Amino acid sequence: MSDGKGKVIAAELHEKQKRDAIRRLLSLTPDEFNAWVTGIYGADNGYGYSVYFSANTPPSVREKVPGLKSQLFLHTGPIAVGKAE
Repeated sequence: MSDGKGKVIAAELHEKQKRDAIRRLLSLTPDEFNAWVTGIYGADNGYGYSVYFSANTPPSVREKVPGLKSQLFLHTGPIAVGKAE
C-alpha cells in the first residue's frame, strides 16, 4: 500500500469514527443520522463540532436529540473520536 493510499484510508476511518461518535452522542440511529444530519463542521474554537439538521427533520427526531431546538443546529463540545465505547 502506498503512503498516499494509507493516508486516504486513515482519513476515511477517522471520518467514520467521528460521525459514529456524534451519532451516539445525539442518540440517533444510523438511519436517522443519515436522513436528517446535513452538515458537521469543526467548531471555530477547535473544540467539538457544529451539527446541522434538515429543515424537514420530524419532531420525533428533534425531541430525542439533547440540545436541539428550533434553530436546527447544535454544538457538541469536545468529543473523543476513535475511542472504544
